[in-house]
Amino acid sequence: MILLVAVATLAVLVAPRRAAIFPLGGLGVGAVVLFMIVLSNVPGLDDGIGPNGWLPATLVGMSTIYATVAVIVGVRGTFPS
Repeated sequence: MILLVAVATLAVLVAPRRAAIFPLGGLGVGAVVLFMIVLSNVPGLDDGIGPNGWLPATLVGMSTIYATVAVIVGVRGTFPS
């Protein structure tokens, strides 16, 4: 999903403004699915994170931040103020 979000963000930024709405839709769908993946991992935090699980947990959290920033950049690139 992070790859889909990255490619869709690039497509939004390089496409003409009229055509950017389609990759923006893909960006939105990818970000929503990524957020759902992250939210599905939250119940597993009840047991705690083991010593070998900190890196994957950090990467999953960072992917959420990346997707949020990508959506903001995509929307601002499509609909500049």
